[in-house]
Amino acid sequence: MIKKNYLLAPGPTPVPIDVLLEGAKDTIHHRTPQFKKIFEDAVNGTKEVFRTQNDLFILASSGTGAMEMAVANIVNPGEKLIVCSVGKFGERWVELAKTFGAEIVLVERDYGDFYTPEMVERALDENPDAVAVLTTLSETSTGTVMDIEGISKVVKKAGKLIAVDGISGLVAERLLTDDWGLDIVVSGSQKGFMLPPGLAFISFSKEAIEKSKNVSSTSFYFNLKKYLKDPIPWTPAVNLIYQQSLAVKMLLEEGMENVWARHELMGKATREAIKAMGLELFSKRPGN
Repeated sequence: MIKKNYLLAPGPTPVPIDVLLEGAKDTIHHRTPQFKKIFEDAVNGTKEVFRTQNDLFILASSGTGAMEMAVANIVNPGEKLIVCSVGKFGERWVELAKTFGAEIVLVERDYGDFYTPEMVERALDENPDAVAVLTTLSETSTGTVMDIEGISKVVKKAGKLIAVDGISGLVAERLLTDDWGLDIVVSGSQKGFMLPPGLAFISFSKEAIEKSKNVSSTSFYFNLKKYLKDPIPWTPAVNLIYQQSLAVKMLLEEGMENVWARHELMGKATREAIKAMGLELFSKRPGN
């Protein structure tokens, strides 16, 4: 008897059979015109899912690589970052900020809790010399979603950059990169994108790119200046790019509004079922 495996996790998530088969195609050279077309389709489709016209890059790394690229290119040692944390992956922003020598102002709440636009606004008022705010759409460790749209409004009002970890949140939760004025958004392949682990995605606004020109990035692999010259500066994960191109096509054929509605319905059903079993939700602002 063949047993079906179920992945009940924020990631890796189950991969549709058509996407799995796409990865089994012959590997071609990444400097050929054929691959260039596949890569461009993957980038353009991913930009539509991000809801952005900003520059977007596909990295051969986990989502943490995209988080590192974000920090490495917008802060010089000694510059100040406001870092928001309510769980393990907010703490990862803190670790990255420390790695690149930033001065950290921490907006912190307990695991399961969330931070508000008012909290971020207060931190901005008290630290007018901060260069950026690091936030999380969905705190994977607690299933908690933040009001990124509201937070971005106060960050933009202060004239600062905002970076968003959308690794487990993007696709499952509504996120409008351009409409919300988000300067950097990062995500990973093994969550809502329905892919195996191995790819990360990152978008940069014109303002973030302008800031990067005055940053002496100490990263070689994640140096934005290299990606601006050539969006494929290193050997890409060729077969994963095949899969990405198909996965975003599937998402866009369904329509992102429908995708978000489906996740909302399934998330609500799951939460209600949990409560009906007599259990409590850990998160104070649970996501889908």
